[in-house]
Amino acid sequence: MNISDSLRGERILITGATGFLGKVLVEKLLWSVPEVGMLRLLIRSNSERTAAERLREEVLGAPIMARLRALHGDSWKTWAEARIEAIDGDLERDHFGLDAGAYARLADGIDRIVGCAATVRFDERLDRALELNTRGALRTLELARDAGEVPLVHVSTCFVSGRRTGSIPERLDGSLDPDPDATLEQLEQACRRLRAQSPAETVSDERFVAAGRELARQHGFHDVYTLTKALAERLLDRYRDALPLAIVRPAIIESALQEPVPGWIETVRVTDPLLVAYGGGRTRELPGAADSPIELIPVDHVANVTIAALAELGPGDDPRVYQVGSRRNPISLGELLAHAREGFLE
Repeated sequence: MNISDSLRGERILITGATGFLGKVLVEKLLWSVPEVGMLRLLIRSNSERTAAERLREEVLGAPIMARLRALHGDSWKTWAEARIEAIDGDLERDHFGLDAGAYARLADGIDRIVGCAATVRFDERLDRALELNTRGALRTLELARDAGEVPLVHVSTCFVSGRRTGSIPERLDGSLDPDPDATLEQLEQACRRLRAQSPAETVSDERFVAAGRELARQHGFHDVYTLTKALAERLLDRYRDALPLAIVRPAIIESALQEPVPGWIETVRVTDPLLVAYGGGRTRELPGAADSPIELIPVDHVANVTIAALAELGPGDDPRVYQVGSRRNPISLGELLAHAREGFLE
């Protein structure tokens, strides 16, 4: 399969394009598939910037675009604007908050979809995790169906098997109750109860966070993030009908191995806070057994798998699950700390 040929001329909608993985995905597509039809990025405007301004400043103006800017020189802006468009929409609202006409035009203008928008906080509010990670995935599926059963690649997480141990096949079953709709209703009932208890004011973050933590444990998960991502997978599989669907399950996404720049990363996340604390002298060791393997995967590996899955997916395909992990080349906690020591000493 020639990935570039498969995606030439295709109009691709991407959610979560302003995030860590999303930016790498956009950059890689523009770099490796320069004849892509159009990248349509669902970006929510805020009180400070419109969606178009966020595209210009947070995506096209980001350091990650350096090699593309160098390649195209003075024509970079014109070249990029011909291949990339911001859609002002909100994944937490039905039809992304678009009116009927705008939604219809969007559905008529896409050939493939990548859904990588999510809240990745382990202690997220239950209602927000549900709206983004679960309901947001279903809204993306609805758009794929309205666009004519176009292929959908959904970026999930490899931690959707909860607290189960042992060998677990990579398929869309998971650890949840047999009926994902019943699980969704239970979680939404909990949100309604919390709101009903304080009708005159917004329920505190703390109570929503505590509810998410408790319900995750009830269903055999470590946190509300993995619970709502697992639930999204099950619901996508239930309601996809004949729509081509692929699930990409990355482990802990960390800095780039090669592209766009070796070691590139944005924000302090997941394992980085531990290394930052170590480098700043606030902690002397990392908690855990030295020989414990940790699932770290470079962000460009995840972007490459996502693009390959998108190019391969077609009508009539059964759901596919792609695990992006480090089983063949794992790193242990002790090795990670040894590298950190060496790096900080240098």
